[in-house]
Amino acid sequence: GVLRHAVAGEQRRLRLGALKTLPENFLTNLAFVDFAVVHPDSYRNDFSWEVKSSGAYRVKDFSAETLSLVENTYYWEQVDNRPKNVTLIRAKGMMSDIESLAKTHEFNAAQVPLGLITDDSQLTDLEKYYDVFYGNVDFNALFIFSKNSARKKLFPLDLRRFLLCQTQKHFWRGKESHPQRATGLRPSGVRGSLDRGEFEKILSEICIEKRPLHLPQKVELLIADTEEDRPLLKEMIEALRSTGIQTFNKIISKKDIYGELEKGDFDLAILFLGASEDDPDSSWRIYQSLFREPPATDSDLNEAQIEKDSAKRNEIYKEIEKRALRNALYIPVKNEYTYILTDHSLVLDRKQATDWGLQLYKLKFK
Repeated sequence: GVLRHAVAGEQRRLRLGALKTLPENFLTNLAFVDFAVVHPDSYRNDFSWEVKSSGAYRVKDFSAETLSLVENTYYWEQVDNRPKNVTLIRAKGMMSDIESLAKTHEFNAAQVPLGLITDDSQLTDLEKYYDVFYGNVDFNALFIFSKNSARKKLFPLDLRRFLLCQTQKHFWRGKESHPQRATGLRPSGVRGSLDRGEFEKILSEICIEKRPLHLPQKVELLIADTEEDRPLLKEMIEALRSTGIQTFNKIISKKDIYGELEKGDFDLAILFLGASEDDPDSSWRIYQSLFREPPATDSDLNEAQIEKDSAKRNEIYKEIEKRALRNALYIPVKNEYTYILTDHSLVLDRKQATDWGLQLYKLKFK
């Protein structure tokens, strides 16, 4: 109801008229469970989901593993074949979860955690029972060099370039065009990012084949405790060791990871950074502080942000990315996706982002 009235012209309710430019997909985002406009009555006493809202569904019940939804009768778009009730589950992260998903048929859709599906054979098994797909990139897996001034001497430019190129070669040998290969801080194909050809051109310019004489014998890897058991992390360490370096791990609490990055009391860190696909400005402003030599100044980012010509704006962000890679400030490795499963009775818009929100206004019976 709220969304319908806004579209019909009652702009005073949401003060849309006060916005000079509407954000991209503004009305679409209002249909997300996560972003739905909620009636103020829901906050006047104890919070309740039993209120008018703009989303296609409202929450009936939820826990860490399960989200139960019911159709929102006030939703602006009426679809006859939309399910009235939907139950989604989130796998817990063990291989046994993948096996159980192939046997359980008591839910409509499931989110499989990052890194749980590691090869195509698992997808083939699941496709017997579900439609399996992924949307946008959720995280980029990468190495970041310490910004600690004392440790900078351990990784001069030629060594950083050598490690970047050799890690890439080992990790992606024989599958250089794999769609999950990271081509920078942000996924290829989104605004301001490098495409695969541009990324390969940078590598060809900077790659050092000869092993540097000052290659350290052993380096300390900073790793969050929540990532310690990821299969991808183990593959990344193997790729780094292929260069001749021995590693040992410094495992710390996830909540302390950014404090440790600021102190720089490590040699290399393995991070899984949010992709922030829609907004390159946010990505660079948040993450460039992690680099030993920030690839952009505030002036660079301000210039890009106010540039009205989208092509010029993209080029500014690309130049920042190229600068970061030429200076080998970090080593991009792999893009990670959250996989979504839906039972064969349902159809879900595959072009939309995939998370608990699931763009549920697109979920309907076939």
